[in-house]
Amino acid sequence: MDENAEPEALAPASPPQPLPRPPGPPSAFAARRAEIDAAVAADAKAAALERAAKAERLVRQAEGASPRATLGAAVAIALLLVVSLWIVNKLRAEGQIEDCLLAHRTNCGQVFIDRTAR
Repeated sequence: MDENAEPEALAPASPPQPLPRPPGPPSAFAARRAEIDAAVAADAKAAALERAAKAERLVRQAEGASPRATLGAAVAIALLLVVSLWIVNKLRAEGQIEDCLLAHRTNCGQVFIDRTAR
């Protein structure tokens, strides 16, 4: 025996080898593991599709507003303009009636009602 040789007790031990699985149908563990792997793959695919859709939406937003949104905004502004003009006319007529009443006139309602009826 060589003097420089290490004793067997001090030699590094090799890791234990796993026992081979017996041939036959897959175990419940293997089936569950395959199911989990399939779910993870499906989730990854869904996440990738969601990221692509979000990127597409961001690109469309960066390009500008859609024609439908522009038309909707124009209709809303026109509606607000018409309503505000109607309110201003009503307030003006009420103001004229108040001015007439403050002047102590007695026929204010009839005069201004006829004017606004035209």
